[in-house]
Amino acid sequence: MNAVKTVYLIILVMGTIIALQEGKKWITTSAYFQVTTLEITGNEHIDPEEVKTLGRIKAGQNIFTLDTETVRRKVLIHPRVKEVAVKRKLPRTITIDIVERKALAVLEGAPRALLDEDGVVLELRRNGASPGLPYIAGGEEVEIIPGQYISGEKTLRALIIVKAVSSLPFVPEGELYKVNTENVGLETIQLRGYKPPIVIGTDSIGDKLKRLYAIADHIHPQMDAIRYIDLTFPDKVVVRYQQKGGARQQ
Repeated sequence: MNAVKTVYLIILVMGTIIALQEGKKWITTSAYFQVTTLEITGNEHIDPEEVKTLGRIKAGQNIFTLDTETVRRKVLIHPRVKEVAVKRKLPRTITIDIVERKALAVLEGAPRALLDEDGVVLELRRNGASPGLPYIAGGEEVEIIPGQYISGEKTLRALIIVKAVSSLPFVPEGELYKVNTENVGLETIQLRGYKPPIVIGTDSIGDKLKRLYAIADHIHPQMDAIRYIDLTFPDKVVVRYQQKGGARQQ
């Protein structure tokens, strides 16, 4: 009797294995599970065709044999892609959800380079303006490659300033026009509402600009006569005028 049970058990196991093998063969070869739709979301600046080319997903490819991790890594190569998730939506759809890197500033040069907050080069531009983005000048001569991090220390200091100014609720959006980091410790900015350069450094930027904005009504009528404004002195706004008389503390 035990021998009969053993035979039945063996037959059952073998039948299950064969059924699983046939089931796997069916789902990996059936036309029912061939990819017919590719959904791409989250892309604002990236052309969907670029994503398709990078992912190398072909119509008719079996949805189960497609390696989603391989597709994810390939799409992640794009300079503007910060994060990406690739998922199967049964029976025939692949979704690619992208989180793009956002341009924060433009590095001056020939060509100009768009940078995100981490210092990643998003793209190079030989012509055309970048509305609302501040420019960075005075950095080192470094190699600029889309998709890679910028290596210049002065440029990275400029990004610190850009991020600090952009995060201040009392500074209007797009007010920051340029950051110059040529002189370490005496970095300057130019604001669209102020004609002269402003010496600001890289620390306590919020407090410094609050002091400047507090006397804005007094400074604005004299703008054409001001050579530069220095905010690096504690609790002071030093204004250097063009004419004789030198600097004045406000």
